[in-house]
Formats: sequence, structure tokens, C-alpha cells
Amino acid sequence: MDKERFFSFCYDVITRHIGFPDVAKTYNDLQEGAKYQNDYYNDPIGFVLERDRIISYIINVRNGNVIDAIKDDRNYLLFLPVPSGRRLGDLTNEELFVELTQEIRRLTVKGAHQAIKHYYPDVPDNDLTAELLDQGEETLRKYGLIG
Repeated sequence: MDKERFFSFCYDVITRHIGFPDVAKTYNDLQEGAKYQNDYYNDPIGFVLERDRIISYIINVRNGNVIDAIKDDRNYLLFLPVPSGRRLGDLTNEELFVELTQEIRRLTVKGAHQAIKHYYPDVPDNDLTAELLDQGEETLRKYGLIG
């Protein structure tokens, strides 16, 4: 099985199982795919276990519908949002820009929320989120994240 067919197969398996045809591939994803092919090509049980692990991971990440750049022990994975029912390749540059801009704002709020909760675990989640969305920079100053 050549690499192109293998990547196409993996993409089909993932999208068929999770219903999100918009998982973006990065250069690192392709490198990981090559490693995956070498490690699991002749091991059907390992292939199924790894496939299920990937599917489960993507479902969990995509439930929040945010760009999520995570670091695991092997590489960085980046998931991009697109409007429901459309593939990443169907979007124009302008549409993707709008989607990314919205998601980057959400990711920024999420990151600030996590940082504040790390230092102030007793702050109620909903109140903190509302405060960040409403006051933004003032909230970051209040909790000492910026000067």
C-alpha cells in the first residue's frame, strides 16, 4: 500500500467513524502516518487498537469544537474548525480565515481561563468565563496575568 493510498484510507476510517470530515492534516500528521504505517501495517490487532485510540482522541478533542494544539509524547496535532457538513478543502481562504479568527478568540479565552484557574482554583468557572468574555484585558490584569 503506497503512502497516498494509506493516508487516504486512514482519513476515510476516521471520518467515517466520527462524522467530522474536517480534521486537518499537518506535516507532522503525515510523518506520524508514515510511522503508523510501518508499526501497524502487518499487525491487524495493533492497527485496530491504534485506530480506535485515534478515533477516541479526536472525538474527545472535537467535542469542544476549538482549535486544539496539544503536545503528546510524539508530536503536535492541530484540529481546525469548519462549518458543519463541509470539508476543509471546500472552504475559501476568506471563510477559513473567519472560522479561524473565531476559534482563536475561543482558544485565547480558554487558555486564560486555565491559567487563572491554576492560580485561583476556587473561582467559579461560569463566572470566570463570563468575566473574561465581558471584560477581557481587565480580567487578566485583575488576576495578575498581565501588568
